[in-house]
Amino acid sequence: MEALQIENTDKYLRITLDKEAFDGTQIMDLLEYLRTEDLVKRAQFDESILDLSKTIKKEWWSKHKSGLLK
Repeated sequence: MEALQIENTDKYLRITLDKEAFDGTQIMDLLEYLRTEDLVKRAQFDESILDLSKTIKKEWWSKHKSGLLK
């Protein structure tokens, strides 16, 4: 068996992972990312939320940049 198998059907995309080939934390992080993307998509935010996100990230980075880049 390969470490990663993908099966694309009419209704589903099935992803099979070999547990021994992937770290459990990596898998959970990926699943949480996909879950978050789905929730955001279903929330139907308009484009202004992206502008707000960019502003918040820019301000956060400006505030914390010096402490992170040593």
